[in-house]
Amino acid sequence: MHTCMASVLRFFHEEIRPLVMVMYSGNNSLHGWFQAYDDEYYNRRFFETAVMLGADPALEKPEQPARTPNAIRRNTGKKQEVYWFNPKKAGMHTDEY
Repeated sequence: MHTCMASVLRFFHEEIRPLVMVMYSGNNSLHGWFQAYDDEYYNRRFFETAVMLGADPALEKPEQPARTPNAIRRNTGKKQEVYWFNPKKAGMHTDEY
């Protein structure tokens, strides 16, 4: 299952939009955080494409909780671990972390 999710995340990263972080849900899935742009049209198109490929459509709502890096899930007791992080795509300078 993770291999399939990782393949989709890699496709998005290489072909569509830079990936900032990949994290384990603490249950059974991987979640990707991608770089956002100032252009809302392109952000919307990206989101629609991601939903077609399995992203949670509920994340469109600003009030929807999303996975938090390194948090512990209450229902499983497992850590939502960061598997991969790219600080340059997150808008950070490498000396900031």
